[in-house]
Amino acid sequence: MTYYTIIPEEWMAFDQANKEYHYVYNKGGVPFVGERLPDGSIRVQRIISTEPNDYLSTSLSPGNIIYNLE
Repeated sequence: MTYYTIIPEEWMAFDQANKEYHYVYNKGGVPFVGERLPDGSIRVQRIISTEPNDYLSTSLSPGNIIYNLE
């Protein structure tokens, strides 16, 4: 089964009202949409994977902050 996640267009570009950047990142083979923070870390916004087990990862739950993408 394939899952499709609709990402709002404003998440994929610079949001001038909120001064936030949302991009698609990849950690351990799991793609996710994240917001780059001023200190260089990334806050997870949404996982965009077709693998159901990727949604069980506690390190990639929405709201978590990632300091290293390796």
